[in-house]
Amino acid sequence: TPAGFTHRRLSAGALIRAMLRALAEGDPSFRRGFFGQSASNTLQRLADWLGVGDWLPAGETPTLVIADAAWLSRLPFAALPLPDGRSLGERAILRYAPSLNIAAVSLDRDNTPATRALAIAPLAFEGRHPELPASLAEAAAVAGIWPGAVSLTGENATLGALRALSAGGALASFDLLYLGTHAASNPARIRMSALALRDGDLTLQELLSWRLSARLVCLSACDSAFAVSWGGEERVGIETALLAAGARNILSARWPVEDGATTRIMDVFLRRYAGHGDAGLALFETRR
Repeated sequence: TPAGFTHRRLSAGALIRAMLRALAEGDPSFRRGFFGQSASNTLQRLADWLGVGDWLPAGETPTLVIADAAWLSRLPFAALPLPDGRSLGERAILRYAPSLNIAAVSLDRDNTPATRALAIAPLAFEGRHPELPASLAEAAAVAGIWPGAVSLTGENATLGALRALSAGGALASFDLLYLGTHAASNPARIRMSALALRDGDLTLQELLSWRLSARLVCLSACDSAFAVSWGGEERVGIETALLAAGARNILSARWPVEDGATTRIMDVFLRRYAGHGDAGLALFETRR
């Protein structure tokens, strides 16, 4: 609220600027460093620069909204260390938005649990991408939690099957959409960025024609939170296309994710989400 609004300006030196630029550009050697021996040093420097220790009131679990159109979208906020030895993701509920405008709208949420679900898991991609056999367990988890869920797996997870659901208006009847697949970004031709299906790619251009009313869309795909900024307030990517189509919340990956680990994480997350309908809270509970 205006009465409680404060702001800080942070001066980024050469080291911090280099880190943020490497994150924004997806530099693979830098990203690997987060999983190696230098990870704790890098994360600690970022945490010190941001002053994350000052963000959390004692004894409370705050919600932090990260809204930006630039480099900060790639920052691994959940992994930032706190003075008490825990990470930020263990102490706070984190929500992301591609802009302050969208954040302002999405904070007014209806947390009614989902009742109808659609799970899509192609498993194989006719040689275009590595196979994802573990995604079948993710689709099975969706079907187990939501009786009557529609599952498009293996050879049934095709462009034609999804287009038939979209053309008939059936996509708008699902509260939860779950896609276990690969994401492909194309910064030079952003409309051709896509989610992989069995027989082809579901492009951002096509997603913009969808009509959704899903309370949650789960993108279980590496780097599915990618976006491009042209200097304005908004970022453009798969997430923003789904929001434009009518999705209320999106769970996506800001980093590469390992297939088996994703299956374990999503099983816990989906069960938590089914209980109360709050995706941000469910992810916080899963991290803990």
